[in-house]
Amino acid sequence: MLVSRRPNVTALIKSWQPLGSGGESEEITLRCYNFDNISWVSMAGSGLSGNGKIRVKFLVDKEKKKVVFAESGKEFVDVLLSFLTLPIGTIVRLLGKESSLGCFDELYKSVESLDESHFQTKACKNMLLKPHSAAGQHCEDLVVRIDDTDHRKIYVCSQRECFSDVFYYSSVPDVLCRECRKSMERSWSWLKSSGVAKDDGVFVRGGRNYATTDNLQVFLANTDNLMNLLHEMGVEDVTMLEEKTSELGLEEIKNLLKRMLTSDQPLTGLLLSPPDEPTRTNVLPSMDLFKVIHAEVGEEFCNLLFLFLTLPLGHVIKLLGGSSSISCIDNLYKSVENNMNGLMNSDRCRDMVLSPMLPPFFSCCDYFLKGNEVLATVSSVACCNICIKECSPFTFDKMKCSHGNTEVLAVNPKVPTMTTETGGGYAKGTGTFLVTNELGVAPFSLVNSLRALKEKEHSISKLVATDFIFREVEVLNLLRAALVSREALTLACLPTKQKRRPHY
Repeated sequence: MLVSRRPNVTALIKSWQPLGSGGESEEITLRCYNFDNISWVSMAGSGLSGNGKIRVKFLVDKEKKKVVFAESGKEFVDVLLSFLTLPIGTIVRLLGKESSLGCFDELYKSVESLDESHFQTKACKNMLLKPHSAAGQHCEDLVVRIDDTDHRKIYVCSQRECFSDVFYYSSVPDVLCRECRKSMERSWSWLKSSGVAKDDGVFVRGGRNYATTDNLQVFLANTDNLMNLLHEMGVEDVTMLEEKTSELGLEEIKNLLKRMLTSDQPLTGLLLSPPDEPTRTNVLPSMDLFKVIHAEVGEEFCNLLFLFLTLPLGHVIKLLGGSSSISCIDNLYKSVENNMNGLMNSDRCRDMVLSPMLPPFFSCCDYFLKGNEVLATVSSVACCNICIKECSPFTFDKMKCSHGNTEVLAVNPKVPTMTTETGGGYAKGTGTFLVTNELGVAPFSLVNSLRALKEKEHSISKLVATDFIFREVEVLNLLRAALVSREALTLACLPTKQKRRPHY
């Protein structure tokens, strides 16, 4: 959605010239009551699962040394589709800040380095470095689950004197209690659900086999699809095909995720490449007449960049019209759109993959790329607010009385005043920020600006300052560039006619 606020960016451009010119917390469980449909909601349990193995059969072309396709049950396809629900910041963190995902490793590391004073609250930094997935609880039944976030953990104040007519909680740590202004550090967890139907997977239906091509097109395994695939692959001699079976665990699935982001043949790389073989980085080279060195921006532009880290991968693909320039991810997304009709467990599962929402309070509602948020869980305890203060021990199973219930509400971690309203940004500062071409963010100062120039060894005579206005189209261009290039500002800001084209 295009909003009236348009962040202005002042950037330094290098012109091209010809050559020669706190404490431990207690774990408690909580039953949640959903007032929207007046039914008890069994949330996921405190024990984290997802450390199993998935058996996958690979059909390999021995002559070309290439995987033709992988055949599997629902478990492998569920894991692939779960990747589309992961926030970009989570992907970067899980891959050790070596995701090779354009500028996002640098953006993530710069958020780590920023002092907490540059965020609206201390919790904001946690939200960006460990963003939640709105599908996190749904994905807890994956056989292999690489996201180690406990999406059921919540935090409440440990001072019972602070409880009044409402019981407040936060989904992230380091939120201050409104009454005592201390960090809400006591941790509770929603109870575990009964899970999906026994014969079905997390996202797709069970009782059938699925085929996944080397470039991650997924479809139902049947004779027609097999013949079409062999024809498209140019396979004439089936004697050149051999079957290999592999069990994929946590490390293999992480390896596959990274290869999906950097290679057009991730299954071949996973099965046939040595573990220490370097993968190709999916980065666009710089061939520009002009090049952005860095930009001086306000907090609204920083919020745009920070919001990138919280966006689920499927949401990014949707924003970019199914074309992110990461071919395997695009193919996986389009497979759900075009090949999985009648194979998804429900329309909700389909939407969770193709149009993933943000968790409560993670969106920045005043800025571009606003993502729809799921509603925060509304719950209650079977105890009045007066008796809560007398409960001993201070656990949920003991919080019972005959006087009534106490409502339990989520608070917005981005707002210092402890509100249940949505909105708010991440960045804070009356001054400005410096953003590099690689989307590293730092407080702006003359020293930082000069340091950036020195590191790039730029000549002052070739620098010029100019202003850019980012509207919706420019923000989408920046997002696309950030996925595949380490020069995102240059690709997003400078018009095509100013860029030098490669000569062959």
